Amino acid sequence: MKHLTLFDTSIGTDNQGDRIIMYFCQLQLKDILKNDYFTYKVPTHLEIGKNTYACSNVSEYSIVCGTNILKTSIITNQGWRLRPRDILNLHGLCLMGAGWSSYKEFRFVPYTRWAYHHILSKNMLHSVRDSYTERRMRAIGFDNVINTACPTMWRLTPDFCRTIPTHKHRNVITSLTDYEQNPELDKLMLMKLHANYDKVYFWIQQDRDLEYLKSLDAGFPIEVIGSDVEQYHNFLREAKDCDYIGSRLHGGICALNYGVRTLVVGVDNRAVEIHKDTKLPFIKRENIAMIDNWINSKQPTELDLPWKNISKWKSQFQENTRKK
Repeated sequence: MKHLTLFDTSIGTDNQGDRIIMYFCQLQLKDILKNDYFTYKVPTHLEIGKNTYACSNVSEYSIVCGTNILKTSIITNQGWRLRPRDILNLHGLCLMGAGWSSYKEFRFVPYTRWAYHHILSKNMLHSVRDSYTERRMRAIGFDNVINTACPTMWRLTPDFCRTIPTHKHRNVITSLTDYEQNPELDKLMLMKLHANYDKVYFWIQQDRDLEYLKSLDAGFPIEVIGSDVEQYHNFLREAKDCDYIGSRLHGGICALNYGVRTLVVGVDNRAVEIHKDTKLPFIKRENIAMIDNWINSKQPTELDLPWKNISKWKSQFQENTRKK
């Protein structure tokens, strides 16, 4: 039996967005590798040790799955806890849809540059989720990196997107981002949704999102569907008359995968960069006053994904040889 090590970005965090990313990464890997691999899962948010090194070393592939895991300083990176001994004992890791953690940090710490070159494969193509992350990685000497967009989007083919409704539905599901608060604009979004839809649902992607929602005191009923990602999947499967408009990026992309008409409200650079590259339906939060026009007009979903790069990254596994 062949072995695969997945560096799981959903373990040790309350952010259900990471669980969404892992769900779609694993769907893609099952299709690429045809279930021929015994899989080890190891965390990125928690400390690792000798067992992780052993799993990775016996695996044909060790893949780091998505999220905003890359940073200019590996020392302060809480999303990927790598101690010096971890860096010395890991090698040949391959990125799958990785993104940049902060778009406000520009100067690389030399130790981080060395660490990435030590642990990441020199032979495999690395997949990153946007062109900004690709530029940052190329700037420190990674020529084997390509922009594939986020793996959560790889099922959103032109044929699939044509099946997504173009007109407003009766109800809407929304989301808020606790760590990027703007009470005035976020409350305005909620009021706009209340004015345009019969019923407003709320998806809790992180535990403090609900507390933030309550603090806004919207003044009308909002039905909370829960915080477990399976509840969200179930809701979207049954959402026959519902749009998604909210600030949680992967909450929106997940909705698109279920054929839900979607608009992501951008509160940070992640959504901005992905929108630039893929034409993800998007509006900046500061423009939320103009949201009525999007809600009440015909809005086809026309994405522009880098399909050649996606195929190129996938095809490297078809040779079925260890590339570490």
